[in-house]
Amino acid sequence: MTVFKIYDLDVIFPYESMYPEQKEYMGQLKLSFDANGPCILELPSGCGKNITVFSLVLAYLATHPNMGPLVYGVTSIASFERVIRDLQIVVEARQKVSDLDFDKNFVYVPFLSRELSCVNSAVLNKSNIPLSCAKLTFPWTETKCPYYSNTPDSLKSGCVQSIEDFKIFISEENHSCPFHSARRLCQQAQVVICSVEEIISPRAGASLRGKLPSNSIIVFEDSNSLDSICCNTMSFNISKPNIDAAQSAVKNARNFLARAKEREQEKLQASYKKLKAGLKIEEVDNFLNDSLDVFKHPVVKEHRSVRNIPGTLRNPDVLLGRIYNLIQYLQTIFEGVDETCQTSSQFLSDISEKIFVEPETLHFLTTAFTNFLIDLQITEIDTYVPLFAVLDLAAIVSTYEENITIFYDAKNPNSSLMNERNKVLQLACLDASLAFSQLSTVDIKRIVLTGETISPLNMYSQILNFEPTSMVDYTILTPRNNILPIVVARGTDQTLLTSATDLSKNLNATNNYGRLISDIVKIIPDGVIGFFPSYPFMYEIIEMWNKTGVLKSILDHKLIFIESQQPSKTALLIDNYKRAIDNGRGCVFFGVSTGASSNGIDFSGAYGRCCILFGLPEPQKINSIIKSRAEFLDKQFQISKEVFQIFNSIRIASSCFSKVLSSKSDYSIILLADPRYEKEDYITSLPAWVRKCITQNQINQSVDDAIDQAKGFYLKMTQPFKHNKESIVLNGFQSWCDMYDIRFNNKEELADFVRFTKTKEETMRLRIDESDYKDRNSLSDWINRNWNSLDQFLNKFHNEWALTKRREMELA
Repeated sequence: MTVFKIYDLDVIFPYESMYPEQKEYMGQLKLSFDANGPCILELPSGCGKNITVFSLVLAYLATHPNMGPLVYGVTSIASFERVIRDLQIVVEARQKVSDLDFDKNFVYVPFLSRELSCVNSAVLNKSNIPLSCAKLTFPWTETKCPYYSNTPDSLKSGCVQSIEDFKIFISEENHSCPFHSARRLCQQAQVVICSVEEIISPRAGASLRGKLPSNSIIVFEDSNSLDSICCNTMSFNISKPNIDAAQSAVKNARNFLARAKEREQEKLQASYKKLKAGLKIEEVDNFLNDSLDVFKHPVVKEHRSVRNIPGTLRNPDVLLGRIYNLIQYLQTIFEGVDETCQTSSQFLSDISEKIFVEPETLHFLTTAFTNFLIDLQITEIDTYVPLFAVLDLAAIVSTYEENITIFYDAKNPNSSLMNERNKVLQLACLDASLAFSQLSTVDIKRIVLTGETISPLNMYSQILNFEPTSMVDYTILTPRNNILPIVVARGTDQTLLTSATDLSKNLNATNNYGRLISDIVKIIPDGVIGFFPSYPFMYEIIEMWNKTGVLKSILDHKLIFIESQQPSKTALLIDNYKRAIDNGRGCVFFGVSTGASSNGIDFSGAYGRCCILFGLPEPQKINSIIKSRAEFLDKQFQISKEVFQIFNSIRIASSCFSKVLSSKSDYSIILLADPRYEKEDYITSLPAWVRKCITQNQINQSVDDAIDQAKGFYLKMTQPFKHNKESIVLNGFQSWCDMYDIRFNNKEELADFVRFTKTKEETMRLRIDESDYKDRNSLSDWINRNWNSLDQFLNKFHNEWALTKRREMELA
């Protein structure tokens, strides 16, 4: 480990050397924290993003005792486990050299889901763990969870526990619930690791946000899809079976009420008096614990009405009547056959006209019915969960008139069947800034959006509606390019290789895609990953390949794994894929660019020696919600539909290769198999570290050209690279060029400047010993030691050289 100086901050780094990109990244993080503002930073794959962030932030928190905690938001369980391992590395390194109480008593807490954290065997046997957990934690339930009421006095300090070790410490040593203990004791921790939903969801995130001080630091580990997650936290589907179940729930509630009128008049009278005295949404939500999120109000806290529950809803008979009328109205929608799309205002107008229910009444239905369950102490809540989807729809559409759209689709997107019971009513939030704005309302300013593939950076600040203090996308600085991106635009027969047309009408594209993958597997060792734009596209093309013998050709060289639409099955497939590669068996993994396999899965090293994108993801073509969102952003934030659609397509494609590198010594080929990738708008939307490696020789290539380049790349990368006295200076020079975004028109111009630089006395005086270029670490150390000198005289030489070139041009 080494201690580096980042401005006036001593940063303990767990390794002997640090990449120049990591040092610049840390510096930018510190400046943003000092400025008390948000930032957007893109760090290339293979540069140790998590290690870099933890090293800087823990050093910052150690020297600023009034700061913190750090809340680290992740997007998948794979990312969760990787982040914990990286935090463990940094904490152990700090504890070896630091005697600060901050490090001796370091505490972190993981916010696990109920499914991952539950230790109650009676609940684990149930199909719906969250609901079963909720039933055992009601204040009035007779059967209590034995772990729920217990809470340890403190979390384990001085170490970073794995997920399993944390569960054992909480459940076995303290006989407590890991889920609830983590949330009750999170204020003791310096670092909280949780899902992004736990930070921004109006319901699930309310508990954590309420406990965070304004000087907290929030980092979104992979912000590629942050805006989509923000929208999804306020979006959901209602199916015909859901409506039928909700209608049955109302009948059950009426029956329960009738029995209560006969036997429990005191409860009804007490409930009425409480409502008459005045009851607000927040008061009901505060009564519910973290297990009962489903019954809380679904709207952003700052947008909820501060008025009491209206008098019209104090009578339970009237309340249930209003709900029943709303369900009957939704039933009439499902009786139609045409697809419809309505804004919230149109939807509300139709409701008011047909069932005479005003928006204010709709806004309070969720809270009024939750209070009904609480006051009558109803324990059989399974029946009522489907009803809350209907009540949530009412609450959201009555609050947001411009940001929400209601879709009635003729077919459930999750079903292959086509009948009435598979039709869905989709409530779609179009405005990601609604959920994201909750961070500013709790006055948290130090927010970091980071990731490997979040270009173009300014799109995120526009869509999420905030002003960052800084936005930087770093390129990867290596002695030789360790990625080879190629735009494969044509097949061997020179026809376009594209997913824009129907495969059944474009057999040439199908055959050429087959030729590309069957030839690649012959020359690429270990693992090859291929991503398709959608599941129907993948299934159709794989079926055609099976008929034409492409799959048989692949199986002659590698095993084949195909992603499932069920995340649990996909996780098992990926595990087996990696296990086969570890055992020396080459494999191909076919996935979907919007599926679970593209979300934070580590395909670095041998797991992803080549990544192929078969076509361009265009979800707006098959998803009316994304199309409407593009129109909303055009109207609300002046982001044109075309710009958003390009951004959305490229960021989905980029997420597929975001984890292909583990370090600068790692290498991979990225094949973008569609001619649209070579358009300027698309190329400029790619991450900077990929964009810088694309030359004219890698654009508009045929399948044969791509195969030839891949052969040459692997022949070069498999040879050991040794630095010499000249290459070490050039590597430092490359770092300087990338830092100041200095570009040369061609190789001849670059060579001319290098020759000019080498003749200067300052360059010749630089001391370079043989030990300085024996390996990559010593090279990085030399650059770090001499960076100030390199920075000063290279700026001076570039100005002199540029002036000389201008004079030569004038004389010519």
